[in-house]
Amino acid sequence: MLHGAQHLFQIEQVIGGEEFIFAKDNLAQFANYSVMVTRSDGVPVETFGNCTFCTMVRGSPIGLKRCVEFCKSSQASQLNREGLPNFYKCHGGLMCCVVPIRVENVCAGYVVGGQVPLDFSAKERIDVERLSAELEIPKSKLSEAVKGLTALDQNQIKSSAYFYNFLAGYIADLCISKLTHAKLVRETKERIMLQEKVKNLDLKRMQAQMSPHFLFNTLNSVARLAMIESAPRTEELICKLAEFLRYSLKSSEELPKLEREIDNVYRYLFIQKIRFGDRLSYRLDIESSLLDYRIPYMTLQPLVENSIIHGLEVKKEGGRILVSGKKTSQTDMIISIIDDGVGFDAQTLELFNQDREISFNPQALGLLNTQARIRYLFGGKYGLKVESIPNKTTSVHVTLPLKL
Repeated sequence: MLHGAQHLFQIEQVIGGEEFIFAKDNLAQFANYSVMVTRSDGVPVETFGNCTFCTMVRGSPIGLKRCVEFCKSSQASQLNREGLPNFYKCHGGLMCCVVPIRVENVCAGYVVGGQVPLDFSAKERIDVERLSAELEIPKSKLSEAVKGLTALDQNQIKSSAYFYNFLAGYIADLCISKLTHAKLVRETKERIMLQEKVKNLDLKRMQAQMSPHFLFNTLNSVARLAMIESAPRTEELICKLAEFLRYSLKSSEELPKLEREIDNVYRYLFIQKIRFGDRLSYRLDIESSLLDYRIPYMTLQPLVENSIIHGLEVKKEGGRILVSGKKTSQTDMIISIIDDGVGFDAQTLELFNQDREISFNPQALGLLNTQARIRYLFGGKYGLKVESIPNKTTSVHVTLPLKL
């Protein structure tokens, strides 16, 4: 919370205006209290308005460092007092008061004031000679500044806390107003950017619709040409490719029937069989009672593709793929893609089954995407489980609910 608020604004941006400083200084002069605002780390963001002594002390690098250290020490103590004003004695011998500026339960800075001797004797006890030597300030100037200090008693000092509380609250309100305005501006920009993205997506969607339309027409033309030229195998391949692309690119169903997904897997395997020839054999074995149940769109084909590309293609002799499906209970089914390819290494397999991030193995990325979609739709009970014995057998089991 603290870091978030600090990133949204700096306290200097809120109180840095000339009008604010003028009003603050005049109010302090009217109330006869000196006042200063610091950041949350104790570093002042402006000078004292009506305390010549403190302005002079802080004008010395050593004096400024000591003031900040004393102020920070007091602020740390103040934070343990549930936001109440804290009184402390500074290194110059003056009584000070510090009040937090709280913005959305975050300490954004402090109002520091007081800077007065408790009584006339305390004023006399200020060691001007020591301060002059240590801070490298002419003794005559420092003595003159001490004479200008107004001594207050304990009750008057405590009464000043009301003024500092008021000022801290006012600054906090200014900060909240600035945060609210910044948030509104940011949300407006984000909304405009989102609208632009939607427009671009709509345009891309229209372009994507036009491109497949041209592709399908071209494929149909090639298929008719193959038929005329008596090339039935080529004609069948082109028809299967057109059907595969039509389903992959144009389906609008988020949860199609399992039968449609299996048909798409069959078309994909038919096309790959033409490519690999005898190096690839496959079998589909799905219980007929499952075909009307619905599963997420394009769940199975990417898994089969993963088996071919990463499991079988790299083997000179190729291999076999089995896609099976059965009901495991009254509410669930399991579909398995089994191949005898190269398989998964033990590290990747362990990371995947433990739901841990895998960024180094492209073989697992497709599985992770499918896993994420299934769990998003149906919950953590469902998803993928992978079993693999390298160069012997690999099984990807997809557990899904029976959904009509």
